[in-house]
Amino acid sequence: MYNKFSSLFLLVSILLLLTSCSLFQNKQAIVADTVSTDLSEENIDGIVLGTKINDSNFIKKHQIKNDHSNSYHLDHDKYSILTNDYDVITFITGDETTQTEKEVKVGDSINEVINKYGKNYYEYTVQGVQTIGYVDHAYKSKIDFWYVDEKVITIDLSNEAVNPYQ
Repeated sequence: MYNKFSSLFLLVSILLLLTSCSLFQNKQAIVADTVSTDLSEENIDGIVLGTKINDSNFIKKHQIKNDHSNSYHLDHDKYSILTNDYDVITFITGDETTQTEKEVKVGDSINEVINKYGKNYYEYTVQGVQTIGYVDHAYKSKIDFWYVDEKVITIDLSNEAVNPYQ
């Protein structure tokens, strides 16, 4: 009985791992095939990709809490960010009060997102949550709008290759 359970657990674990890897690879292909949208001015409440987390001006503006090596929370958990090994911000997400450069915020309709960002978006679904996103191949960035019932629930801004949900 123990061997059957162990074998079944191992098989399920391997299948979940392969599904996760497959989803990431499929998303990378979808993003790579999407027509570029200019995101060079994009930010979340003024927080910009490429900023160094230890920059003196950035430190003056934000209360920074380091969760572990490359993961931070800012301003009493209003923002979550990831950095690379050089302390450069590569991923930003915020709470329900944050907004993008084009003034899209949590609670806006997905049609409003499309009206402001255009029709060159990719789509995917993770655990029942739908997402549309835009990529800027020149700037190597992307913005994802997660939505339920046609309303935005989360906004992520990241470098093109970053996948924080692995």
